[in-house]
Amino acid sequence: MKKFLTLIFTALLLILAVNQVWAAAPTTQAKYVGISNITSTGAKASWINGNGYGRIVVISTSNDWTDENLILTTSGPAYTDKGGNLTGADQVGTTGSYVIDITTGTTRVSTFTNLVSNTTYYVKVYEFN
Repeated sequence: MKKFLTLIFTALLLILAVNQVWAAAPTTQAKYVGISNITSTGAKASWINGNGYGRIVVISTSNDWTDENLILTTSGPAYTDKGGNLTGADQVGTTGSYVIDITTGTTRVSTFTNLVSNTTYYVKVYEFN
């Protein structure tokens, strides 16, 4: 019985993995990103979700998104969810932009912490499946 349950569990995991890998790209991106609750070291971003499974929230001190768009829309590396904390956030390639949060489902808010005061930040939200 244990071998049977292990086989069933493995098959389910494989099915879930294949469905996630082969999921179609989202056709509607998140939009209307707004920033509120601004403090010297934090802020809150909110947006309207697109039709993806989740969103990758990227923050940068540059408004040039050329490299980030290329890296995040191809088979780039896996990123770790930092829950809005800039400290230790994964850099997108060598762009100077950081994956500060990853959300799924209906979540459409990210609260940022450990920002540098007197610094202008730009935020972009990428849908993913």
